[in-house]
Amino acid sequence: MTCRPDRSSRRRLSLGLALALCAGGAAVAAPAQLDTARDAVARGDTVAADVALDRIEARGVQPGTIAVLRGENCLLEGNLSCARQWLEPGEFAEGEALRGFQLLGRLERRAGNPAAAAQAYDRALAIDNRNPDLWVDIAEFRYTGSEEALAFDALAFALRLDPRHPRALALQARLVRQRDGLLPALPFFVEAIDAVPGDLALLLDYAATLGETGQATTFLAASRSAAERGGANRALYQQAVLAARAGDFETAQTLIERVPSQGESDGAAAFRAIVALETDRVRNAQQQFERLYNRDPEDRVIARLYARALVRGDRNSAIVTIFGGRAASANADPYLKTIVARAYERLGRRSEAASFLDAAPQTTARGFSGIDAFGPEVGAVAYREDPTRFVAVRDYVRALIGTDRSALARSVSEELVARFPDTRDARVLAGDAALADRDMRAALEQYERAAAIRFTDRLLVRIVGALEASGRSVEARRVAQSYLAKRPGNATASRIVAAQAANAGDWELARSVLDYLLRSSGSRDVVLLSLASQAAANLGDGENALRLAEQAMELQPNNGLAAASLAFAHERNGASREVARRRAGLNPDGSRYPRALNRLGEAARGG
Repeated sequence: MTCRPDRSSRRRLSLGLALALCAGGAAVAAPAQLDTARDAVARGDTVAADVALDRIEARGVQPGTIAVLRGENCLLEGNLSCARQWLEPGEFAEGEALRGFQLLGRLERRAGNPAAAAQAYDRALAIDNRNPDLWVDIAEFRYTGSEEALAFDALAFALRLDPRHPRALALQARLVRQRDGLLPALPFFVEAIDAVPGDLALLLDYAATLGETGQATTFLAASRSAAERGGANRALYQQAVLAARAGDFETAQTLIERVPSQGESDGAAAFRAIVALETDRVRNAQQQFERLYNRDPEDRVIARLYARALVRGDRNSAIVTIFGGRAASANADPYLKTIVARAYERLGRRSEAASFLDAAPQTTARGFSGIDAFGPEVGAVAYREDPTRFVAVRDYVRALIGTDRSALARSVSEELVARFPDTRDARVLAGDAALADRDMRAALEQYERAAAIRFTDRLLVRIVGALEASGRSVEARRVAQSYLAKRPGNATASRIVAAQAANAGDWELARSVLDYLLRSSGSRDVVLLSLASQAAANLGDGENALRLAEQAMELQPNNGLAAASLAFAHERNGASREVARRRAGLNPDGSRYPRALNRLGEAARGG
């Protein structure tokens, strides 16, 4: 029989007893056998490792001799129960304890036990606090725990111990991409790949970063290199994404068909469905979006895409049945309201269509997308149970902000920052509380401290909004343009830059950014179409101004911004103001026109 702990059981077996049943004495594994097992584990060949370890185990060796190798191989297989049986007892051979506790830390991280992971890493550090590979693990642990500043400190220490450490260099490239943007990360990827050219995952991440920055030639070279080394599926997927971004959906379809769909992520499945829709395989797209929507009906993006696919198939009854109730709610997506209204129109139910169209322009989003309107009792209960737990405090502060108790929200969030000064989420939360309390200076200070740890799209929206509310619009433009320069093609930053350029009268910049957005993903976005129409009108391109405004009006006939853009386009094409407004459906006194312009900046940022 094979003598190893039962991997399907969580019982704490006595490894010594189990192995003693197989051998009467304590045998010693031959170094060559251990080397064979180590090599198999190192290259991720779990089957070969199992075979080698089975042979060693059959000799009746002490469990500590192979505990680390067994535990690591179980982790590679994703069998956490098996890994725990070998690693948790802490019975490791001489010289193996450091690696054993490091692997125990990884196990506890994957099992969702951060406190236990920290204890395991502390035990490893007590053995050797100058091991760079251990410090890389700690950096990963800190980063996934939202302690980004401490993660960078741990990573920097690992690189001081070994400037050419492969895992440290790879993690540095990935973290710089998250913190500073795509372009600043590229040199770090090159350095990491030079140190460990055989790391396929790193090469694929590098290729993806090149693709996102628009460096098509270099991207294709890196992607093909990855495909030759065994990463064909992900490389083909990346190439398909690049082709789709360029508007070549036929090529994207050809590439994506070569990638197996089994086990793919929801994001990959959504991309596959989008390509199907853009290449007129409408029924196929509908079926894929239906599966994704049924899996998560609250996903707003999937809901929009599914509705759009149903429109393309003229399935009006299905639109009303699936989205009618959702579109009737007070805070429904204006896009869905309009789609449902059009479906009612095509079904001949005009009174129901009118009620949705009348409601659509008044629907607005709540403030920051990161702040949920918890009831006060929801956050308070968790907070009272454990006021030191980060999640409990976070939810409590959000509840306070959502119920206009900003002074108390600030007090609690500042206590959180005092306990977690290096945690980005604590800084963002304190900034939100200060913003709710209308203290723009304090909000900006917290947001900027958070951005120094990791700058994200949502944080950009917060910082730009606070700067503009403080009258610092020039600085707001500089921040947004700098963010976009480091992350070419970023949709959030592009929308903000386009809106800022329009408000500042920089129509050339506005048009160039809007052209990119409309080509990539905004062809049915009313706000982007309306802004692009205004840019074209101001640059003397009256024909395109009318075309774009009419597209926006077709999508949402009662949208004030679209109506204002259409009226403006007619004026620039020679119509009198009165005639232009009448053609756009505006009131004779023009009352909606200034209101639409006032909403321009907010709407263009996705509000």
